[in-house]
Amino acid sequence: LPTITASISANGSTNTGELTCAATAYDVDDFPTTPSLSYEWFDGNGQSLGSSNPLQLDPSMGSDGDVITCEATATDLSGGSASDTANHTVTNTPPVATSVVLTPTNPTTQDTMTCTTSGTDADGDSVSFTYQWLTNNQSQTETSNMLSGPFIVGSLIACRATPTDGKDDGTPMEDSATVENTLPTVSSVTLSPSSVYTNDMVTA
Repeated sequence: LPTITASISANGSTNTGELTCAATAYDVDDFPTTPSLSYEWFDGNGQSLGSSNPLQLDPSMGSDGDVITCEATATDLSGGSASDTANHTVTNTPPVATSVVLTPTNPTTQDTMTCTTSGTDADGDSVSFTYQWLTNNQSQTETSNMLSGPFIVGSLIACRATPTDGKDDGTPMEDSATVENTLPTVSSVTLSPSSVYTNDMVTA
């Protein structure tokens, strides 16, 4: 029977990477003819992922920590065969921020700003966010998703949100708004004199 040794090389180790299975085979009875080679891929549950080589992974094939196996088979001229396997462990994919929205969109000096976020994770991990607030590009001490005034009219307020799955951080995303002037309000109106006659001048 032939002898065979299999190995896997990866272009990207996450569940969107490309895996290539390579094998070297030898059969003493058929030398110098080398045995024919075939490949089959399996996911972590032993389900076949087909025989394409290289194999383009997608998130349906596995997530962080799952093992992808290549089984390489060598067949000699007499029909005898032997197999070897090689494994690749899928690594974590950082989460992706899909939306960061700052409200209100037209803040005034006394408003409380709220940063609303959403994100996705290719491995199905739970996504949370860390927050950095900036006023005119100067970092603030607040680390929650809310920042309260007072603010200075004309200041640029930005919320920079970074997604994390507890293993890796994704790329930050931010939204910003410029503080607008608060319009004055009239709290009361008094007419003088309080009793008015036809020829009187009334002052407010």
